[in-house]
Amino acid sequence: AAVDGDGVTVKRIVDDLQDRAGISGYIDTDDALDVVTGFRLDRATSLSAIEDLATIFDYDFADFGAKHILRPRVETPILEIDLDDMGADVGKPKRDWLSYRISSVTDLPKRVEVSFADTRGDYENNIAYAFFPGDSVKGNRTARVSTSVSMTVTEAKAAAYRIMAAMYRKMMAAKTSLPIHKYGHLTPGDVVQFTDTGDLTNWKIEAVQGAYALDF
Repeated sequence: AAVDGDGVTVKRIVDDLQDRAGISGYIDTDDALDVVTGFRLDRATSLSAIEDLATIFDYDFADFGAKHILRPRVETPILEIDLDDMGADVGKPKRDWLSYRISSVTDLPKRVEVSFADTRGDYENNIAYAFFPGDSVKGNRTARVSTSVSMTVTEAKAAAYRIMAAMYRKMMAAKTSLPIHKYGHLTPGDVVQFTDTGDLTNWKIEAVQGAYALDF
């Protein structure tokens, strides 16, 4: 099956995919309003196709437990964390109030190869690349991604760089604890800012665990 022509919104496609997977209403799609000009359902299962769309259009899945919200990724921090508030749940040494998990750079790709349906080109299938700065087409450590979204070559190349950026954003994760009475309004998908070794850094909240713990 395919969607072509004037296009439909990501919301309409994801809602249809939820119906096919038997999870209607589980994902809130009200903010997923980008237009898709082509989408091939025969190339993916419903759930993987939803992840496919989120990756290509740079959306976040905000996890609210019983429901997920699909929305454009937020970049702007909404508040700065007071460092004196960190480690609110237990009396840990200050050096342990923010725990890091950092991936090795050798685990990350030097280029991303996206296979897509080019319905406006000479061939149905095509490939676009994103390269790490300073790398070349001969570089190794290639991440290969196949998408159900039909795009032009220019659109696919932009998508490849978004996919690469997402991979590198995930190389560092952190966890801390904050007082609920002061930060209880924070939800998954929010971006906050705190001072780390003298510099302000932005972190997106991935999950809220209980009353205190936040995963970034």
